[in-house]
Amino acid sequence: LSRNMQDYVAVEELVEALDIEIHLVKEGQILRKTTKSQDRLVQGIFALLARNYIQNMQEEIIKGQVVKAEKGQYPGRTLYGYKHNQATRTIVVDAEKGKIVRLIFKLYATGEHSVDSLRKAIFAQTHKKFSKSHLNRMLKSRFYIGFFFWRGIEYRGSYPHLVSFATFARVQKLIS
Repeated sequence: LSRNMQDYVAVEELVEALDIEIHLVKEGQILRKTTKSQDRLVQGIFALLARNYIQNMQEEIIKGQVVKAEKGQYPGRTLYGYKHNQATRTIVVDAEKGKIVRLIFKLYATGEHSVDSLRKAIFAQTHKKFSKSHLNRMLKSRFYIGFFFWRGIEYRGSYPHLVSFATFARVQKLIS
């Protein structure tokens, strides 16, 4: 009941409005309309301690993600073309999807395709559908050449690159 302050307040209001009792076995407390101020203080302290615990966990998670990013390990979900290797806790190339990403960049780098015609060409060759916006994001993403942004900072990734720097540069020139 005391995982967050909003729930704690809502439960207190329900106890008052419905004139009910809630027994907190672990804490040895009873929430009721006639609860003494001393007991309400203790209950409030429990709620604040739970809030502090959750906030501390959030801070520790963020610190862990930043440390991971500084090591070149992407702390989030991977992009299309990659997958997480659970055994090594690293990002690796997805064999099938990686080929499709390379094909997307290769075809666009020829200068013969708009994003719409690229979409159609990819479907014709792979039978995979991509939206134009997804293709656009992929073509602009530095993730495929080994860079990623995390919490507003760009990091150099330690995962394998799917696209060469030259191909990526050519694609960016064509996009602009």
